Amino acid sequence: MRNYSSILLLVFVLISCSEKKEIPKDLIPEDKMALIITDLELLESTYNLRLIRVTDRDERMDRYNAEIMSHYGITAQQFETSYNYYEKDPVYLETIYEKVFERLEKMQTEEETKHPPEKKTKSKAD
Repeated sequence: MRNYSSILLLVFVLISCSEKKEIPKDLIPEDKMALIITDLELLESTYNLRLIRVTDRDERMDRYNAEIMSHYGITAQQFETSYNYYEKDPVYLETIYEKVFERLEKMQTEEETKHPPEKKTKSKAD
């Protein structure tokens, strides 16, 4: 009986591991998802830093989100479906977010190069 249980467990594990996730027909490629998420993260940062007026922040956020989706030629539903698909496999999602972080770091470096911090000069009183 013990062998039967072990075999049954092994068959169950093999079947579970071999199940393929259904790929959405309009799946957004990883590289494009990374670009979209980067833009959404920048928007969210702007929102959190309160660089958008308080009185109409939610309206603007919705509009800017829609503009980002339009810019990339996708719908909010397509983004959500693709994100949910990638979220089910942590390796995919990690790869996408690594690209997002790399792009954000590159943008920060470029910005710092364009606008280096001012050097503080010592006053004669020091």
